[in-house]
Amino acid sequence: MSSRVLPVELPADRARGGRGDYAALLGATGLFHAARLGLTLWAAARLGPERFGAWNLLAALIGYASHAHLGVLTGMARDVPIALGGGNTREAAHLESVGLAGAVLAALGSLTLWVASLAVPALRAWADPALLLAAGAVASSNLIFLYTTMRARAKLQFRSQALQTGAAAIVMVSTYAAFGGEGLVGLAVALAAGHALGAAVGFALDPARPRLAALEAATLRRLVGVGLPLLSAGILFSLLTTADRWVLQAWLGTEAVGLYTLAILAFGAAILGPTVASQISYPEMAHALGRSGDPRALGPLVRSHSARGLAAGAAPALLLALALPIFVRAWLPDYGPGVAAALWVLPGVVAVGAAMGCANFLNTAGHHRSYLAVQGLGLVTNVVASSTAAWAGWGLAGVAAATSLSLCLYAGALAALARRKLG
Repeated sequence: MSSRVLPVELPADRARGGRGDYAALLGATGLFHAARLGLTLWAAARLGPERFGAWNLLAALIGYASHAHLGVLTGMARDVPIALGGGNTREAAHLESVGLAGAVLAALGSLTLWVASLAVPALRAWADPALLLAAGAVASSNLIFLYTTMRARAKLQFRSQALQTGAAAIVMVSTYAAFGGEGLVGLAVALAAGHALGAAVGFALDPARPRLAALEAATLRRLVGVGLPLLSAGILFSLLTTADRWVLQAWLGTEAVGLYTLAILAFGAAILGPTVASQISYPEMAHALGRSGDPRALGPLVRSHSARGLAAGAAPALLLALALPIFVRAWLPDYGPGVAAALWVLPGVVAVGAAMGCANFLNTAGHHRSYLAVQGLGLVTNVVASSTAAWAGWGLAGVAAATSLSLCLYAGALAALARRKLG
C-alpha cells in the first residue's frame, strides 16, 4: 500500500465561495486600512513630524496591547475551526463563549494598565495624560473587535468579517471628521469608535451571540495553553516589525520617528494583501488538518497560499515605489527625508508576505518552538542591524535598509523551516 499523502481538498461550498469571500474581505479590509491610512495622513500633515512621532510610538504600544488576551483568542481561532472540521459544533460554540469572556477580561486589564501608565515619566515625556487615556480606549476596544473578527474568521464567515471591518472604517472617518481633524486625541477617539461599532456589527450578525457567563477556568486554561505559544509568535512579530521605531527614538529622537512615518505607512499598505490572504489561509489549514489529521497533507495549501501572499504584496509595493515620491512632494513635503526609508523597507515587506503561508503552516501543525526560534533570531538581527545603522550615522534610510534585510532573512528562514517540516 502506498504511503503517499493525498492533498486535502476544501468542501465544495468553500471551494466555490472562496474567491468571492476573499474579494469581499480584501475589499472591506482595504477600506478599513484606507480609512486608517487617510486619517494618519490627515493627522500627520496637520501636526508635523515631531508631534506625529509620538503617535507612531503609541501605535506600537497599542499593537502590543492587542495581545493582552494571553492567547485566549488565538487558541479559540485555532480550535474552533478544528472542532468544526471534525463536526463538533457544540464544542465550537462553547469555545466561542469562553473566548468572549477572555476578551472582556483582557480589555478591562488593558485599560487598567493604560491608566497606570499615567505615572510613568518616560511615557509622559512625549504623551500627555489625555492622549494616553485615549490610546487606552483604542487598545481596549480593539480587543473586543479582535474577538468578533477572529470568531467570524474561525467559522469561515469572511463576509461577516468584511461587514464588521467596513462598518468600522466608515465610523472612524466620520468620527474624526466630527472632531474637525484636530489633534491626536481626536484620532484615537475615532479609532476607538470604529472598533466599538465594528464589534457591535459582529454581535448583531452572528445569531449564536456567546454569553459572558460561560466562562470556565478549565477551558480558559486550555485555550491559554494552546494560544499562548501562538500568541508569542504574534508578539515577536510585532516587536520584529516595530523595533526600528524604538531604535530611532533612542538614537535620533521623536522627530526622526515622525519622519519615519512614510516607512511605517508603506509597510502597512504593502502588507495588507498578504495579511488578508493569511487570515483566510489559517482557518482553511486548521479545517484541513481537522479532516486529515496529517500535517503533511497541507503542502499544497502552503504552496498556494505562499504564492498568493507574494502576489498580494509585490503589486502594492511596486505601486508605492512609483507613486510615493510624487505624492510626498505634492502633499507632505515636510516628510520628504523619509521617502528613501519607505522605499528601502518595501523588499522586506514583500518577503514577509510571501512567507505568511509558511508561518500559518508552522502554527497549525504545532511547530511553535521552531517558529518562535526563527522569530527571536529575526528580532535580534533587526535590533542589532538597525542600531548599528543608527550608530554609524546612516540615518533613516540606513535603519530602514537594515530592517528590510532582517525581514528578508527572517522570511527565508521561515520558508526553509516549513519545507523541512513538510518533508
